[in-house]
Amino acid sequence: MPLFGVQNGIYNNTVYANSAIHPENNGHNIPKIANVFPGETEKYEYKNQNEDRLKVLSVIYDDKNCPKDVNKEKMAETIIKVAAEFDMDPVVLACIIRKETNFRQINGANGQGLMQLTRISIEDMFLRPKVYDKKLEEIKKKYPTAEALYKAIQKDPELNMRVGVILFKTKSKAVKNNLSKALENYNGHPKYKKSYSRIIMNMIKEYDNAA
Repeated sequence: MPLFGVQNGIYNNTVYANSAIHPENNGHNIPKIANVFPGETEKYEYKNQNEDRLKVLSVIYDDKNCPKDVNKEKMAETIIKVAAEFDMDPVVLACIIRKETNFRQINGANGQGLMQLTRISIEDMFLRPKVYDKKLEEIKKKYPTAEALYKAIQKDPELNMRVGVILFKTKSKAVKNNLSKALENYNGHPKYKKSYSRIIMNMIKEYDNAA
């Protein structure tokens, strides 16, 4: 069985792509992941850091709606960096972004950036700062008003991701870290929040054991 969703697996310490069937069973020379992820080495030690990185890369590369011009390596690095900063599972973060925007920095009427943050959410961070992670105070030193932060998250994908994680962690804390309910709260739409949560939970289970 593949380790990283339907497209990736490990056999004899070599990471393979498109290995829906184990190479030992079908006898085919399955392309190594280095041929799919430019710049990747062909072999990895089976450690958490590399495992998480490969899982996040799989979430990104498996997204057929992710634009070709997205730097997937950099996106994975940023997701892992931000997730580590806030002690969050990077696969969960990657799956949220994939569902929200397919890893695109979209600014529209319904939300801003990778994490689709709303003006109301940003304003609430300034009205009730104690509810949110302490790292929000560091961000607010650079962006002292809700309007300044709101404009900044439209231009800076990493900042958008950091603020989005702060929001998600707050939603999660409110439901005692129940992942499914936290996802519902992050979406917030009465009609769509349950289906939104279900889609992401299924995605997480495909790539990770976090759920």
